[in-house]
Amino acid sequence: MNKNPSSYPWFNLVLAVCVLALGLAGCSGDDGTPGAAGAPGPGVAPLASSTALNITITSVRIGSPPVVNFSVTNQDGVAVAGFADTDLRFNIAKLIPGSPTKWQSYLNRVSGGGVLGTQERVGTGYAWGTLVDHMNGTFTYTFATDITSATANPCPAPCTDAEGNALDISYQPSLTHRVGIQQNNTALPKANATHDFVPAGGAVSTTREIVTTAKCNECHNQLAAHGGGMRIESKLCVTCHNPGSWVNTPGNIQTV
Repeated sequence: MNKNPSSYPWFNLVLAVCVLALGLAGCSGDDGTPGAAGAPGPGVAPLASSTALNITITSVRIGSPPVVNFSVTNQDGVAVAGFADTDLRFNIAKLIPGSPTKWQSYLNRVSGGGVLGTQERVGTGYAWGTLVDHMNGTFTYTFATDITSATANPCPAPCTDAEGNALDISYQPSLTHRVGIQQNNTALPKANATHDFVPAGGAVSTTREIVTTAKCNECHNQLAAHGGGMRIESKLCVTCHNPGSWVNTPGNIQTV
């Protein structure tokens, strides 16, 4: 009498091995290009529904181009996702030694015969790095500019302040640094953020605000300057408004 093959113990073992081999074969090879980013997860609100935005810079790392990690919440303290590249601007400056108030931007461009501190942003004539939305209320921005390299980040001519003094935009990791973020979409709530740190480690230098945001707002209701009034924090303003940022119009040299 012929027995059913499955009655033999070795048959089930061979069958299991064959099924496993077929499964492994199906997992090999190229799976194709990655798909689009998924929708925000549970507990994350859409950016468009926000009536207020709060940006918090959580860490900055400088090895070559600076890498900034930050989080964003809405008016209810709920994480939000959905920033496009055009929604944000970034800059970085160092505190000039011996001064608690004067900063020098690492990012500069020529304007009106002078040198202006500037930002990384999407736009003609500007640098832009890589923005990653982790879809959980946290983001990472990697600058396009390698501030540690004089070759990658040359000082634009005339490379002086308004009084003709040479600018020093060399990377000095032992000094206090400030990263700034500006929310740039006028259809969204205004938001700025700054973060002071020392790349080499250690305590930041004591800084002094000549004019605080709160004092500005006593007269202006809300400080709002440049580009649709999207700059609302004096700590962000001073990273560009300093001795190394100026324009030279006919008969009128102005610091900005």
